[in-house]
Amino acid sequence: MARTIMVRMPVAICMSADAVTTPITRRHVAARLNVALAITFAIALNFLLQGYQFGESNHTVYLLDALHRTHPELLSRDWFTTQTFQYHALFGYVTRGLMRIGFLEHGFLIGYLVLLVALHVAWWRIVAALGGGVRTFLTSELLYQLLGAGTALGMYQILQDSSFLPSNIAAVAMLWGLAMWLENRRIASGVALGVASAFHLNYALVGLLLWALLHACTRHRARRCSHKTMWTSSAFALIPALANIGFALRVTSRRNSGLPLAEFVDLYVRLRHPHHYDPSSWPAWLWLSFALPMFPAVIVWVRRARNKTIDYAWEQAGRIFFMLGGIIVVALIAAGLTYTSEQIVQASLFRFSVFLKVLSCVGAAILFDGLTSALKWERAEVITTLVLALLLMLACLRDGPYLGLFEIGYDDPQYNAMCDWARQHTPADAIFIVPPNEQDFRLRAERAIVVNFKAVPQLSGELPQWRDRLQDVLDLRNLSSIPREDFAAALRYIRDRYDTLPPERFIAVAKKYNARYVLTPRPWPNPYESLRVGSDENRFWFMYDLSRLNP
Repeated sequence: MARTIMVRMPVAICMSADAVTTPITRRHVAARLNVALAITFAIALNFLLQGYQFGESNHTVYLLDALHRTHPELLSRDWFTTQTFQYHALFGYVTRGLMRIGFLEHGFLIGYLVLLVALHVAWWRIVAALGGGVRTFLTSELLYQLLGAGTALGMYQILQDSSFLPSNIAAVAMLWGLAMWLENRRIASGVALGVASAFHLNYALVGLLLWALLHACTRHRARRCSHKTMWTSSAFALIPALANIGFALRVTSRRNSGLPLAEFVDLYVRLRHPHHYDPSSWPAWLWLSFALPMFPAVIVWVRRARNKTIDYAWEQAGRIFFMLGGIIVVALIAAGLTYTSEQIVQASLFRFSVFLKVLSCVGAAILFDGLTSALKWERAEVITTLVLALLLMLACLRDGPYLGLFEIGYDDPQYNAMCDWARQHTPADAIFIVPPNEQDFRLRAERAIVVNFKAVPQLSGELPQWRDRLQDVLDLRNLSSIPREDFAAALRYIRDRYDTLPPERFIAVAKKYNARYVLTPRPWPNPYESLRVGSDENRFWFMYDLSRLNP
């Protein structure tokens, strides 16, 4: 009998798994195996669709502080690394520890895979708490990936940039906190939210608020939570959040006040981060993919409320959905339609829309399952889900992550070769002028630069230095000519502007910022050929040593 169960067709296995119950008996061993297979399938779908990267995009910024602290001689003259506030202290300790034992890249890959597994296990537990089965789980996963690869408002994802990041650790931990809350496991929920708060300041702020609101709404349910459990779980949830917030306040209180709010919004929001903070610049597909699953999810909740089938998990899921939705509405008003303060912008409230998207996809899948069950199309739903997911995975194998629609990294072998040459042949304390549209030089070459567009300070008191350096390198009186509301267009403008600058401009900027080397995509005129260093085989990038200039 057991052997017969093990060799059943995958479709039949998925169909039977919707009847998973709590007691563990021989009848349910196969069902538990089916859950594991479904989670593995979802992990493969997510990994193939979004890929993985190390040391690219935002990841470079997170690694710089750890690199400098592990090797103080590196980046010691880099203003961004040494003179700006670096968030994510706990993540920095983890990164430095892995650097010291020479296990950074392997450790981050393992960490990312752990996050993938943890994400989908938490997802399954949310589905199970709401009464769904494997069929619901797979449908919600496919729906989530088809709707913009899980991209929510502000271009945020649970596993942002396909990297091992503090925000991704916090996002997965918060999803676990929500799953444990739906299961009425308060201490486990508090621990998970505490982990999220410890790794990311934004999650500390919202986790603190969410925990307080959830407890305020469930005080009348004393039978579900003893006082001891309430205080223990609250300690796990709140102490890391308060510690992280206190650390940030202590550091930022020492910083001077910075730009007027209007100029901060122009630089930080509209120029540097329109994809995160400027709703007016977001494409229609982003709004549509976010809103589409919400309507069926609301329909399911309303029907259950009318039929009086709202149990504890559904009640709490509705409250969490309403609370997170309220946070997004506040963000849209106070950091979208208007901008009331720097702090609300930096709270990055739009990032929490990813949890609304997960919950709404689960709700939509439950409604869809109900319709297919009523029509006796359960087998057709499972077959369709598996076939579509497999086709999506095969397309990603052929065209790359995100179906090749956009690259998750910016790999230029010739530029990387110059970075490697600089790391091996230039002094550790050298300062470089590089194209400000680049993102990799600090990390790959392990050398200081004057400025780039990617590494922007978080505080308005530090933004003027970034603005002035960018203006000097690009020879601009101000940054008004750089396109707003389009990050890619801004990078293209910066690249083209840098390409047209004459050697005399670079020499003047180098004197101002004590830079020794200049890296350009165009060769300088013959009178400057004696300054050229680097690989002779590289005909795409040219490096010049200004210390060779005749005084």
